[in-house]
Amino acid sequence: MNLCFFTYWGLNEGLTQATVVPHLKILAEFSEVDQIQFVSMERDNIGPKLKLKNVVHHQIVTSESGKDKLTDRSKATKLLTRLHNEKNIDLVIARGVMAGWLSLKFVKESGCAYSVESFEPHADYMHEDGVWEKIGLRYQVLKKAENSEKKQANFLFPVTDAYAQHLIEKEGVNSAKIRTMPCCVDLDRFAFRKTDRSAIRTKLGLKDSDIVGIYTGKLGGIYLDIEAIQIIRAAKEQLGSERFFLIILSPDHDAWRKSLVEANIDSNRYHIGFVDQSEVGAYLSASDFAFSLHRPTPSKMGISPIKNGEYMANGLPVVIPHGIGDDSALIRQNEFGVVVDDIDSIEKTDFSSLTSLMMIDRENGRIAKWARAHRSFDIVRSCYQEMVAKIK
Repeated sequence: MNLCFFTYWGLNEGLTQATVVPHLKILAEFSEVDQIQFVSMERDNIGPKLKLKNVVHHQIVTSESGKDKLTDRSKATKLLTRLHNEKNIDLVIARGVMAGWLSLKFVKESGCAYSVESFEPHADYMHEDGVWEKIGLRYQVLKKAENSEKKQANFLFPVTDAYAQHLIEKEGVNSAKIRTMPCCVDLDRFAFRKTDRSAIRTKLGLKDSDIVGIYTGKLGGIYLDIEAIQIIRAAKEQLGSERFFLIILSPDHDAWRKSLVEANIDSNRYHIGFVDQSEVGAYLSASDFAFSLHRPTPSKMGISPIKNGEYMANGLPVVIPHGIGDDSALIRQNEFGVVVDDIDSIEKTDFSSLTSLMMIDRENGRIAKWARAHRSFDIVRSCYQEMVAKIK
């Protein structure tokens, strides 16, 4: 069996390293799979191709310019057609609805079996967050593509049970093609380690008594902006300004610094950096709880922030707004953290339970155990086994 795995991201982007490469490794292990043609969209800092057994990497060179966005689909169709002529592709796997859109024309023309994983209501949440206009070209094109993907795909892998049920019950998508595949993580890489905790806290000049909150992400757009700072400040006030320390791991260094300065948060009480994914686990181990700051909107029922899986694999309690995928509800039900019900009215008392939550054993407590059962790549492997068996 010959597969083509298509991602909208570049090889060195965080989401590719966290979700695409591990999935390729799993697929390459299957005895039924002869070879995988891996296609990535490279925008900046184009580097060496991925070297992985039974995987051949193809790069489509593009950019964020409007001109390139108009030609990306034709480039993708041309490459996929050539690969199909040379390798006789049996199944195209698109990672995300944007990759689904780029590969859709080829799939319709070739009749290849087709799977879209990480299938989310992307157009709607970009509109709800004020990033795209509903009458704009980007929204209209992607919304139409999402509807076509629902009909064309042999397999749809949404990342939440909530969205899977919505697709079946509200949109009439055939339940036989749907299975939930949450964003899973490398449990060993993100596991809590006392040695990492000591090393990073020493590096940052922290005391044993300091309480550290961490956030690995951006500000604005699909994420909270002003409200993020309000949540952080309220947590700081509840836990004690003199003990609270904030770690931000984000490419938005300047935006974060500006917002924290405007919020009058002492520059000695936070660290802003951006590290390789291999180092994130150490910073999580140095922390005592974590922030997850997606903006809650109706379509966010369909997202599974990978940072949540990383946090919980490390045994960290999570502070999260309501309505984020399946995670907000399970965090509340299982007492894995704090759910902020009203981001427009945040009180420090909302975080009164954090002190007791931070006492949960990081290695074998209920949070880490849940992650091992529900965010393991074994779930991805099981989904792929079912898919491959049906394609054979």
